[in-house]
Amino acid sequence: TSTLDLTNSALTLPLHISLRISFQAECCDYKEIIKEIKQYYQSLASFEVQAQGIEKNGSIIWIRIESNKELQNIHTYLIHSLSEKYGIGLHEFDKWFTYHVTLFMDADHSKVAEAYDLLSTETIPFQMTANRFVIGISETGKVGEYRVVYEIEVN
Repeated sequence: TSTLDLTNSALTLPLHISLRISFQAECCDYKEIIKEIKQYYQSLASFEVQAQGIEKNGSIIWIRIESNKELQNIHTYLIHSLSEKYGIGLHEFDKWFTYHVTLFMDADHSKVAEAYDLLSTETIPFQMTANRFVIGISETGKVGEYRVVYEIEVN
């Protein structure tokens, strides 16, 4: 075994598919935004997603998730509603968003490379069901300070 002492391991959170890049909410009370996103998620039904494999992207190791209609609809809704109602702009990464499940991240690229070497041959489930949505926040925006505030189960 190997101990890498990575700065942030998402394995301590519910594993989740990222649906939009994190953003700052300086426009208003962030609880208002969370309420709207929560209501939207509660209106959704479960759907299938396909994993494409484990990848290293800069300082992050993730499981890439194949884009599909449901994921694209959610991403589009989040972008447009946050922009129109709260003036939250489009982040550059959202223009070519990659749906993914973050596993690890660290500023030390050698640690990330070693973790990727250890994980790259692991078998992961090809098909999964998205039946729960999470909403998380970070008051400071620092890596590792993200926490889940809501989990919404759907049918």
